[in-house]
Amino acid sequence: MKIFKFLLLAAIVSLVLAGVTYLAMKRPASDATEIQKLGPVTAFEFTERNGQIFTADNLKNKISVVDFIFTRCPGPCPVMTGKMATMYRRYANDPRIQFVSISVDPANDSLSVLRAYAEKYGVTDHRWAFLRGPIEEVHRVSEQIFKLGGELPSLHSSKFILVDGEANIRGYYSSEETEALSTLQTHVDQLVKVLP
Repeated sequence: MKIFKFLLLAAIVSLVLAGVTYLAMKRPASDATEIQKLGPVTAFEFTERNGQIFTADNLKNKISVVDFIFTRCPGPCPVMTGKMATMYRRYANDPRIQFVSISVDPANDSLSVLRAYAEKYGVTDHRWAFLRGPIEEVHRVSEQIFKLGGELPSLHSSKFILVDGEANIRGYYSSEETEALSTLQTHVDQLVKVLP
C-alpha cells in the first residue's frame, strides 16, 4: 500500500513539473533580452512600390514585421495582409515600427499593382513597404536570408518574421494562429523599448 501511495505521489509530482515546464516554454519572453537572435538579415536590394530603393539598411533602427505575399494569391495572402493591416493600424502613432511585404510574383506585381494593393488595405504612408525585385533575388532572400522554404509563388511561407533594430531576425510567427500573433505583438512592444 505504501508503494502504491509513493508511486501515485511521484506521478502527481511529475505531472505538475511537466505542466510548469510546458507553461514556462509557452509563455512569451518577459523582456527583449529573452527573445532569441536567429541570425542577421544580410544585404539585399529591392524596389519599393513608390520607386525608391529598399535595402537591408532600411531595417536598421526600426522594428520590422516582414512577410512574403503576392497580389493575385487566392489563398493565405489576403488573410496575411489583413492581419498585417491590423498591426499597421495598431502602431499608427509609432514610426519606429514598420511593415515589409515582399512580392514573390514580380512578373505580375508591378510597382503600380503594388501601389493599388497597398491602397486597398488602407496604407497611407511609408510605414508599410511593398517590395519587388528579380525573382532570383526573391528566392535568395527568402531561402538564404530569411530561411524560409516553399516553392514560389504559390507555396510561399505564411509566417511573419520579426526583425529588430540591428537587422537581426528575432522570431517566426504563424499568421494563422491567434496565440502566435499575440506573441508577435508582445515581442514588438518589447523590442521597440530598447531601440536607441
